[in-house]
Amino acid sequence: DALPIYLNTSMRKKAGNEFERDFFKLLNNAVFGKTMECVRNRIAMELVSCPRRMRKLVNKPTFKHVTTYTENLAAVSLQKSEVHFSKPIYIGFAVLEISKELMYDYHYNVMRRHYNDSIRLMYMDTDSLVYRVNTDDFYKDLVDNPALLERMDTSNLPVTHPCYVGTRKKTPGLFKDETAGHTMYEFIALRAKSYAYKIEGEEKLVAKGIRGHVVRNHMTFEDHKRCLFEVDDVGDGDESEELGTDDDDFDDGDFGDDDEWKDVEMRRRARLMARSVVDTLHGNAAAASAAVIAGVKFTPTPLPPYTPYTPYRENVSIRSFEHRVKTIKTMKMTLNR
Repeated sequence: DALPIYLNTSMRKKAGNEFERDFFKLLNNAVFGKTMECVRNRIAMELVSCPRRMRKLVNKPTFKHVTTYTENLAAVSLQKSEVHFSKPIYIGFAVLEISKELMYDYHYNVMRRHYNDSIRLMYMDTDSLVYRVNTDDFYKDLVDNPALLERMDTSNLPVTHPCYVGTRKKTPGLFKDETAGHTMYEFIALRAKSYAYKIEGEEKLVAKGIRGHVVRNHMTFEDHKRCLFEVDDVGDGDESEELGTDDDDFDDGDFGDDDEWKDVEMRRRARLMARSVVDTLHGNAAAASAAVIAGVKFTPTPLPPYTPYTPYRENVSIRSFEHRVKTIKTMKMTLNR
């Protein structure tokens, strides 16, 4: 029964603030997410305070890892011994296929048919498209061509805008101008759900999987440009610069009251540390393979010492294999410092 979906869509149209709009949108998204949930990823968790019980759980073939909280309390994670495929994946599959049909239809039968070679697709997601359009006035094209305008939800444009139509607000299947009538001057996409763009007086960054405060406070448009074009415009641009051994210990007093310079320097050190860590990991992997072929003992190069801007975290976990318990040390790369 799709009535709750229509109800949430209707309530979203009537929403008077951003919270309500996001709330009713997430209600629908949650339903879709449950139709596509991978139940294989579910785990069983048990809090343990008894050494005997701990040994029993660690020796199970379904043991994954243990998290120690105190000397007498730990959480043991176990894989499910049975997986029940009870989710209606066919519903989620059908929704995605309908989305594909709408996207292809709009691209080939609307935009490409009207603009021919004057349009270039820069980026697309499940329900969004970013175009570079070579035209004098895109909004005039919408006004002059009903076939273009009727596929658009222009309710977020100013009421005085010639393309404004309020009756199609939040109508499923229509495309909305995310910039609300402003011109997008620069756009950089690194991968799905990781992009940034500039519009009049504003930058917008999207990085799914990265915490919101990190995206808002620590990531910039220039970071995206540097990732795509390998442009180093922070510091003096010397790719051979290294972290000094004398200033590895970060001290707020080194920068006085200049918070902007402090932020730039922290980014520089974090970037250099990340480069050093990745190079060391790749070098160790190559050396380990060569050592196996040559039949010699391999001694890994230690990773750079931990600092406040170290872009990795050391994880120590326990694994059970053929009834033998092993301790495994891994390095987790992270942007959420």
